Amino acid sequence: MAKPKSGARLPVLTFHHLAADAAITSFPPHGFATLIDRLHRDGWRTIALTEVAALIDAGELLPDRRFAVTFDDGYTSVWHEAAPVLRRHDATATVFVTTGPQDRRGAEPPSIEGRPLMTWSQLRDLASSGWAIGAHGVRHIDLTTLSSTDANHEIQTSIEVIGRQLGRVAAGFSYPFGAFNPTIEHLARTHTRLAVSDRLGFATVASNPFAIERVEMFYFRTPAMRRLIGTPLFPAAVALRAGPRRLRRRLRR
Repeated sequence: MAKPKSGARLPVLTFHHLAADAAITSFPPHGFATLIDRLHRDGWRTIALTEVAALIDAGELLPDRRFAVTFDDGYTSVWHEAAPVLRRHDATATVFVTTGPQDRRGAEPPSIEGRPLMTWSQLRDLASSGWAIGAHGVRHIDLTTLSSTDANHEIQTSIEVIGRQLGRVAAGFSYPFGAFNPTIEHLARTHTRLAVSDRLGFATVASNPFAIERVEMFYFRTPAMRRLIGTPLFPAAVALRAGPRRLRRRLRR
């Protein structure tokens, strides 16, 4: 059966570290809180990323006025800054965790560039409160630079570690640095039911459930840009950034 050609363009908002510094992976905590508060006040509600992928896979139209929230890496700022904000709105999110090699008993997820990641205890608490926990590789390395055997190890092992640590199936995979190719996508398909990319755009019924588009929130850190989210101008703002982003990535190949 052919997929419907219309339906909502659903934003998957992507964050990493919540902090007031200028790092490319940072987003101001106050800005996060005011954004979530405003979207909720305007009638927007979160939807689980697994539900988005299931609707895409089934060819079902995506719902209006819904958005998904994802965090890559698993920084402790998600626990301290994001979780309380989402909790007060009964909102959900998915965090994709870099697990570390787990080469010693009780090993916690590593730090990335000196920034600590959440502990397994904190991740279990988030999971028990309705968050989804997905995998983001073992070493946070560009999988396209690895052999297929090593890339498979990164995907499979990180998914298995999450299952073992949390007692539940990992909620998908996020390609480190957003980098993937047909081989990496095939490997992801063998181990999980969804994967997210760094393709800048909106999830639609036509999306690939193993390369779901997301909106990198780095581009919307300022108050003026944040005010566009959830408005009719938001798709145009994303599109204006998507073209140059694609060009830069082609030039780097």
